[in-house]
Parts: sequence; structure tokens; C-alpha cells
Amino acid sequence: MLEQSQNTELVQLSWNFMNDSLRSDVFMKYTPDQIGCACIWLSARIKKICLPENPPWYELLDCTKEQCVAISTTILNTYCLPRPNVHKLERAINAAKEAYELKKSFNEKQRKDLKDIKKLDSANSFSPSVEIVKAKETPPAKPKPSPSNQITEKLTKLAENGSSDYMKNGSKRRHH
Repeated sequence: MLEQSQNTELVQLSWNFMNDSLRSDVFMKYTPDQIGCACIWLSARIKKICLPENPPWYELLDCTKEQCVAISTTILNTYCLPRPNVHKLERAINAAKEAYELKKSFNEKQRKDLKDIKKLDSANSFSPSVEIVKAKETPPAKPKPSPSNQITEKLTKLAENGSSDYMKNGSKRRHH
């Protein structure tokens, strides 16, 4: 294995695979040593270079052949991904920058307006917040009673005042 460290094509191809693996999720699933083993294993297969199998060299770095195959497959699958549309990405980035700048300028304008209000407040001893507090201090209007509450109130008044008031309002009892 150490004799292959002088093979610049193998080393360069392994580094290329390692860099390309950053476009995948292998670093969330495997250790860097296992990913490095898979990159070397894949490069050796492509370059048709035999690496020691007895004992397997990758086991020295706590990796299995199955892991090398799985990681290599994931790396190779990244080459099947569609290439991003650079112009579309640039337009999206520019739109995001414009939105950010617009929001930033809006926030700066709000801060400036707030400072102007505070200046007016201290200069004129006028505070809109005091007016708001005064408005909140006034008691709220009494809610209008519901129809069932209105009936209950009338019956209560009748009971308190007696039937004589009821009779005074024009309803007279008739005796047979």
C-alpha cells in the first residue's frame, strides 16, 4: 500500500473523489477515515491497481469492503446529479440581495422615524404613548345585555316592584 503513495495519478484521483464527496451526505454517515478508504479503493479500481487483500488494507483504518462500496456508490451518484443553472442561481442570489438591502433600508428608515418621534417628544413634551394610555384608562362601554338577560332583568324588576307597577302600565286583571 505504501508503495502506491508515489503514484501521483492514484493520489490525485483519490483527492478528487474526496473533494467531490463533499457534495453528498457521506460525511454524515461515515468517518473521514472510512471516506478516505473508499476514495482510495475507488481510485484503485478505476486505475486497475491491486491493493493488498490479505489482510485487507482498509480494515487497518476501521473500514469494511461494504462501506467502501456504499461510499463509492454515493460519490459516483453525485456525477449523475443535474448541473445547476448558473444564470438562474445568479438571478436568485441577486433577488435575495435586493430583498435584503430593501429590508435593511426599510429598517433604517423605521429607526430614523423612531428617533425623530423621540426628538419631537422631548422637544414638545408630547407623547403619543401617553394619549394611548389615557384612552386605555377610560372604562369600556357597558356591553349590551343579551335578549335572555333582558327578559331576566324585566322579570326581576317586576318581582321587586310588585305586580302593582305591572298593573299601572295598562295591564289590568279581569275578574270573571
